[in-house]
Amino acid sequence: ITITGEATDPEDGILSGASLEWSSNIDGLLGTGNSIQVILSSPAGPICESGATHEISLKATDSDGKEVIVTIIIRVGIIC
Repeated sequence: ITITGEATDPEDGILSGASLEWSSNIDGLLGTGNSIQVILSSPAGPICESGATHEISLKATDSDGKEVIVTIIIRVGIIC
């Protein structure tokens, strides 16, 4: 899937590149940047029985080292 996000800082303006770090509670670090393509892991079987619930986090860091993290949940598996 492609995941996309953005962050803006009052002093730095639009943050991009290494300032934006994506991670999953299951797969760990996914990459950096405004938009990345990833394959999220999932156990075999229907999502209603054993799908993987990923907490996908985007951490934005400004030039002063201040951070903010936003998290969404994505369920991965075969829909039944």
